[in-house]
Amino acid sequence: MLIDLHAHAPHPDYYDQDPYWGPAFESQPDGDIKLRVGDWILSLGAPERKAALRKAKAEGKALSVNEYTSRWRDPNTRLAGMDAAGQNAQVVSVPSHCYMYWTELDYALPFARKVNDVLSEYCSAAPDRLMFWAQAALQNPVEAAKEIRRACTQLGAKGLGAGGSNFGGLEFDS
Repeated sequence: MLIDLHAHAPHPDYYDQDPYWGPAFESQPDGDIKLRVGDWILSLGAPERKAALRKAKAEGKALSVNEYTSRWRDPNTRLAGMDAAGQNAQVVSVPSHCYMYWTELDYALPFARKVNDVLSEYCSAAPDRLMFWAQAALQNPVEAAKEIRRACTQLGAKGLGAGGSNFGGLEFDS
């Protein structure tokens, strides 16, 4: 059995929750679509993807952000990719640049709840193949524990997806 334990799920329904923090996918002047979190813009991406987006723009066929991200909303798209790769299951999570440990709690707490609700619904389409790691605002351990408990006991999360080394001023071993 082949299980991918580190599968990112940039689901459109948990993006655009804050005008500053986003996180938000945004069209660039050259036709590329990049992720913005606060002032930071993710510049990674396959050269082939970037070239295809730029070509489409030059031909007057630029994709909107909604068109670009819509395929991420459908679990059948992921399942087809898993089948092509010979994967039996995936445990999905937010990409690390969306952990939001550096944000204010009035944003981080509802963001974590929204992510967990969205990923739970997404994975319910194929619960034997799609699972998720919970998101939590680790800069507040008490609130994080509450959300992890909710995500694991009520929503079906398999555990916590965590990363980085600074959780709102706390280190991983604080």
